Amino acid sequence: SIEGVRYNVSLTSEQGKLDVNRADPVWLDRALRGLGVSNQQRTNFLALIAQRRASEQPFQAMAEVEETFWSGQLMPQQGSTIPTFCVTDHFTIASGLSRPSPAFMSPELARALGEPQSQQNGERYQLGYAVNIKVTAAEQLPQRWIVRVLANEQAIYQAVDIYRPRQGCL
Repeated sequence: SIEGVRYNVSLTSEQGKLDVNRADPVWLDRALRGLGVSNQQRTNFLALIAQRRASEQPFQAMAEVEETFWSGQLMPQQGSTIPTFCVTDHFTIASGLSRPSPAFMSPELARALGEPQSQQNGERYQLGYAVNIKVTAAEQLPQRWIVRVLANEQAIYQAVDIYRPRQGCL
């Protein structure tokens, strides 16, 4: 605890998520279908990703990805009966991979993609790959950092993005 506030910290690898800047559109579509995203929202999101790719404007922050996903749609409010879909649980801007690594994939994403759940232990973090650090504390909104693990004379990590997931997403 710091100054009487107890913090919980968890780490996950971005390697197990679909990179919206690099993943094949077929994989993105398959994931969105398998995760139960509506046809209208899925079509809209994929079209907006295609536009950004065509104009060579990759997503630079997860907040942009969430904003794009929810554009033109009603974002669920806290206490809503609309199911909460947490874009940041399944998608990233930082893996640099065209396909997520099975060793780090969540069971939900593996099912959505029709991939077998890996039996490998995906807890080892490799140099050069991005890690998502989630920090939560009672009575505070969670905060997440995406950092790239480095090992050179200048730094041991490089911040890629810092964001607060939208309400309802931890």
